[in-house]
Amino acid sequence: SRNEVANDPSLGDFGFEIIEHFQNVDINPAAHRESVFFMIALEARDQLRQLMAWQLSQLFAIVPLVLTGGWDHTENFLNYYDIFVRHGFGNFVNILREVTFNPLMAENLTFQDSKSGSYLFETTGSYTHADENYARELMQLFTIGVFLLNDDGTKMLNENGEPIPTFSNDEVMSFARVFTGFVQSQPRGNFEENDSSWNAIDELIVDPIYHDKFPKHDLTGGYIGDGYPLCVDLPSRMFLRKGATYRLLGDSPRPHAFIDEGTPMNDGPARVFELGENSRLREILCNSVNGSCQFQMTVTLDSNIECDTKECQVDEARVLKVHDVYYEYIRPPCVEQVFFNDSKKVTYKNSFRHSSCANPLLPHAAEACCTEGNGGTLTATRYTEYVFDHERVNFSAANVRCSRDGLSQCDFNFVQGDGVVGLHWTNSACQIAIKVNPEGKVAIVYEAMANIIHPNVHKDNMNYFKVYWNGDFPRNSLDENGGNSCGNGECSPLEDGGCFCYIEVDEEAVFSKMPRTDEVLSKLYIGAYDPLTYNDDMFSKEFGEGVIAYLAGGAYSSSTVFEVEDSFGRVRLMKNSIETVRVKNSEYSFRNAPSFMSLLNEESAERDALNEVNALVDHLLYHQNTAPFIASRLIQRFATSNPDPIYVSSVAKSFRTGKYGSLGSGKYGDLAATVSAILLDPGSQSAVLDADPYHGSIREPLTKALHVLRSMEIKLENGKKVLENHFPFTERIFQMAHSFPSVFSFFLPENIPSGRPGEAELTSPEAMLTDMPKIINMLNGLFSAIKYGVSRCNNGFGRGDNESNCQEGNFTDAVARLSFDSQFSDANDVVTELSTLLTGGRLGVQNKQIVIEAYISKLPDKEAGMRIAQQLIISSPEFQSSNTVVKNGQPRLPLPDPQPKGVPYKAVVYIMLTGGADSFNMLVPMRCSTYYDYIRIRRGVEQRTNSLLKLDATDSNQTCSFYGLHSKLKTAEQLYNSRDLLFFANAGVLTKPTDKHSYAKDTLSRLFAHNHMQREIQHLDPHLVDARTGVLGRMSDALTREGLKVHRFNIHDRAEGLEGNYRPDPFIVDASGIPLFNENPSTTDMLENIK
Repeated sequence: SRNEVANDPSLGDFGFEIIEHFQNVDINPAAHRESVFFMIALEARDQLRQLMAWQLSQLFAIVPLVLTGGWDHTENFLNYYDIFVRHGFGNFVNILREVTFNPLMAENLTFQDSKSGSYLFETTGSYTHADENYARELMQLFTIGVFLLNDDGTKMLNENGEPIPTFSNDEVMSFARVFTGFVQSQPRGNFEENDSSWNAIDELIVDPIYHDKFPKHDLTGGYIGDGYPLCVDLPSRMFLRKGATYRLLGDSPRPHAFIDEGTPMNDGPARVFELGENSRLREILCNSVNGSCQFQMTVTLDSNIECDTKECQVDEARVLKVHDVYYEYIRPPCVEQVFFNDSKKVTYKNSFRHSSCANPLLPHAAEACCTEGNGGTLTATRYTEYVFDHERVNFSAANVRCSRDGLSQCDFNFVQGDGVVGLHWTNSACQIAIKVNPEGKVAIVYEAMANIIHPNVHKDNMNYFKVYWNGDFPRNSLDENGGNSCGNGECSPLEDGGCFCYIEVDEEAVFSKMPRTDEVLSKLYIGAYDPLTYNDDMFSKEFGEGVIAYLAGGAYSSSTVFEVEDSFGRVRLMKNSIETVRVKNSEYSFRNAPSFMSLLNEESAERDALNEVNALVDHLLYHQNTAPFIASRLIQRFATSNPDPIYVSSVAKSFRTGKYGSLGSGKYGDLAATVSAILLDPGSQSAVLDADPYHGSIREPLTKALHVLRSMEIKLENGKKVLENHFPFTERIFQMAHSFPSVFSFFLPENIPSGRPGEAELTSPEAMLTDMPKIINMLNGLFSAIKYGVSRCNNGFGRGDNESNCQEGNFTDAVARLSFDSQFSDANDVVTELSTLLTGGRLGVQNKQIVIEAYISKLPDKEAGMRIAQQLIISSPEFQSSNTVVKNGQPRLPLPDPQPKGVPYKAVVYIMLTGGADSFNMLVPMRCSTYYDYIRIRRGVEQRTNSLLKLDATDSNQTCSFYGLHSKLKTAEQLYNSRDLLFFANAGVLTKPTDKHSYAKDTLSRLFAHNHMQREIQHLDPHLVDARTGVLGRMSDALTREGLKVHRFNIHDRAEGLEGNYRPDPFIVDASGIPLFNENPSTTDMLENIK
């Protein structure tokens, strides 16, 4: 793995050595990753980088519970975590890209092995949508959040004063199609896994066969492919021009970037593209030193070069041979418009395989040359002087080649001879049509004289995508939303809804004179190549205000290229052209849609799939929300839970500009500049903030514990060199590196706690881990470390069974101890130094005096005084939070112990599954027409009746006489049959009946964000009768008003569903009960001092 180093034998048997199983390891291997984290946190000198990595890892959380080998592996987790160490002061885009291609994230958010609906339709005949998990969380958690933001992090509001969503499920489904085809790299040796079928270390690859090939719309009214140049506009022989890139393959001609059908691993095709001895390209790729080639992994041309012999005959290079080594040509990122005129049929060497239609201007197929008028069964051959077997040419070049052999292209039956691979051009025309569904989305249909049309473009395909109609669109009058007779009869109605239409494409120039920068960016959608890659006489320049126009032929036309700089500082090259797709003989039209992927399976390329993924990452990176969203999240992690808008704006500016003062690279997304702004901006440093009760935050448990261990100078005992397998923080304080409970990390950024902060609508993410069991566990563990060293004494953080020497100050059996010893002798100086180290000098006067008196009471035993002082300071609010504490002088009233009544009670138990239940497959309608609706909706993942447990509903007024229960829910079946269980179905948080077209205006519910839905299902208050209460809390309030005694409690953590208006407040217990606090205090009055 990256930056991997060898194990150090001097550290003893710590480390993993993989042969067949773990050797010389007597602990759970997963504990190694925790030990690595601890040793770095306690000893590394780059603490700010390490803290940045820790906070970034919480934004991009990985949940071990859902991973293969999640609990017993180390290397794959460290490999993932190192992304944040490497790029903590680097650029945010590198984190997004590496996380996207990491196998842990792919398994964590379930997009690994996701296949496109078109592939499944082609191979199985059924259509299933792509996995949506990563697409949703990439937006919600990693980049833009769920509401549009101003630069200062405040929410944008619509005309009704409501927050504006950043995305809908349409965008989730669109982006999900980008993340199809991701598969693991080939398994290999030399890493921590002996499963020969598994590789959780190396980056994922994208299999283009599984990747979705159709256009994907974006968040801003366009497509992901907008702004990229058209492949059809590539300069002639781009592989010899400035910017052309080559990647070394070695001794195998098999490419990685694209598919060459039939290429063997080592034995090359019959005819390869071998560069001639006088080739300038050959000279560059050879990179000769002292007469010997020094091949480089990647080579990019820095200027245009002349072609040599065979190179002059090639439209587009693929694999090239240089001496005995092969390079593959990586074409620059470009897109194809999915609709085009004058399409031609392409097919395989025999016409009985799938045929399709291709743009005649693109090099998509080889020539197929026939004798004119030979009649009967048409047999074709390749051009005798073709350059290499997998060579592609455009339709015009194919015609020229055939004519040179005295032949012509035809609609052949067979192609025979050498070099017959892939697709071949025919002279048969194609017709391109569309199906328009009731939502206005379209599916492409190809019509050609062929035995078989490819399923992706067959008339029965279901590959609908969004287009941007110029006004209305053809609508079937039989569809539920009404219609216009399929465009007043210009299109044909389809039996299953929607319309069938023939189309044509128009292109026109947008500007006839010099435009402004904002006009270029708002009205042009097609990108352009660098004009310097074309011939010197291709363009002339004209300068405007902030705009450079490159004029082809000296006049404004659809070939003109404009150069401008956008608001993110990016130089954009845009073509002065717009392509419009028109429904023939009608007024209906829409903008042509770009796609990175060719619709031809044979032209599917990993190169193009990777370009599409990178384009989506860039689209989200440069979204208006990303800078304020990331700024707000990181400010919460480093500084304050409720940042001032001016503070957020300053940090967001540093993210955008890549600068804070002189710090940073000056590039958008620079995290060094971002964290500098967070730590150095007046929003963090101003002295007046000490008096602001809104400033600061509760400190997270893990960093508090590490703070004590590091500042109090933890020292390993008994010859230990590595602190291994200690500190069970996951079980005790519910926070530990590599042990996230959910993709939302340990706490929610928008969490509003109970009590006065909640009444003031203040957020406190860390409050989710600040409840009675966790606070007691934390203090018990740290008290134990102070008094006994790292051990199990008095609920300490150590592991093992030995508690025989639990005497304060006796560290005999401890694996480590806190060794800090103050250089001062005066009590005030000692406590001041401890205050500086543990609270940043914020220990208040009253609390400081309490600590001084406790320290003095232990003298002359200075070590005992140090221990009591440390315990009291870490118990103080100044240590537990980053706020300045002001006491109100009022004693805290004790809560009376509840007294049992001796009468029976009733309980309502709410089991919160946090979104992990697929209710559609939990309870299924049976023996009624609704079951067929269920089958249609759940197509491909439905539960069949023979696998279900049957529930009799004949004595009810339900639609169905029987319902089916998932086969795993046998206990629920027993409870139902014994009349101890009921199902409430179709109950939720919507305020009125709605559909997918109208939900946004009909409800305040955020339907596509898990954390929002989790909150709303606990509140169940869609009409906002009492927005601060939960469903159980309101039940409790109603019972309290009736004079009944009600108590509310939750196991493990706070539940918003329990929030009500009456006391006592809900309390939280651990799964194992309530732990005792400080069983053996260092002084008899210690508890009073802590209070």
